[in-house]
Amino acid sequence: MQCFSFDYRPPCRRMTDSIWLPDVDDYVPNKVRKAKTFYESDLLEHLFLCVPTGGIIVDVGANVGNHTTFFSKYMASLVVAIEPHPDTFRLLTSTVAQNRLANVLCIQSAAGCASGRATLSLPKGFDGNTGSFCITEGGLAQHPVEVPVDTLDAILSEHLQDRQPQITLIKIDVEGYEQQVLRGARTILRTVKPHLVIEAKSSDELRQLITDLTPLGYRRIGRFCATPTYHFAPWSAVHHFRFRLRRKFTDYVAQNFKQWKLLQTIPNMYPVSRFGESEGSFADFYVYAKQGVS
Repeated sequence: MQCFSFDYRPPCRRMTDSIWLPDVDDYVPNKVRKAKTFYESDLLEHLFLCVPTGGIIVDVGANVGNHTTFFSKYMASLVVAIEPHPDTFRLLTSTVAQNRLANVLCIQSAAGCASGRATLSLPKGFDGNTGSFCITEGGLAQHPVEVPVDTLDAILSEHLQDRQPQITLIKIDVEGYEQQVLRGARTILRTVKPHLVIEAKSSDELRQLITDLTPLGYRRIGRFCATPTYHFAPWSAVHHFRFRLRRKFTDYVAQNFKQWKLLQTIPNMYPVSRFGESEGSFADFYVYAKQGVS
C-alpha cells in the first residue's frame, strides 16, 4: 500500500521523527497531509503532558491509526487499537506496519454494551470520510457492513488478562455510540479508573457523559478538537498531572532554550477544584530571564 510521510518533533524532544500514513483520499489522511502534523495534535500533545507514560492505552475507533501511532511512539508500552470496519482495519494495520510499531495490538471489532453483531453504515454526505461510519439500528444505510461487537470489558479481559490495571487511557471516538461503549466498560472504569477521551457532538451527549461519569469519580478536564472531544480524569489523578504539566514545561525550556533561566515559580491561586475545568485551572506561572541580557 502506498504511504506518505511527515516529520514530527514530539514535545520535550530535539529530534524529529518521520511518521507514515496510508496515501488514500480520505478525511484524516488529507488533514494530516495538508497540516504536516498529527490530526488533532492539540489533544494528543495535551494527553502527552497529562497522562502517565509507559502504560497501556486503548484506542476505540482507531480509524487509520493517527492517534494509535502517537500513543505507540510517545506514550504507551502497549496500544490496543480497536477498529471494526474491514477496509479501515486494513489501513490501520498498514499504518502500524509502515511505522514499525511493535507495541500495537490491532483488534477488528466494534465495542458496545453487549456482544453480538452490528451494522456499520456511512451517513449521507460523508463519502470520503471512513471515520464517519457508525452503527445503525434499522432503516436505510449507505455502504452497510456487518461487524462483530463486544463489550470493552470482555475485549480487554480476553486480550490483556492480568495486565488490565496497567491501562492509563481509553480514547473513544465511535460516532455517537460512545454511551454504549461506556456501558460495556463499567468494570474497567470502576476498578482501574483510566483517563478517558470521549467525543460528544452535542450538549445533550456531554450532559449524559457527565451524569454517567461523575458518580465514578471522574471530572471533566478540558475540551479539544473541531468536533467536541473531552478529557475526563479521575479526581485522584488531577494533582499528579498538575505536577507532570509543571515538570514537562520546565524540562522543555531547559532542553530547548538553555539561555533562559528560571527565576521564580508562582503557584496558581485558583487551582482546579473537584468540579472540573469550570472551577479554576491547572496553570502555574513561571518567571524566566534571558542570561546575558540586563
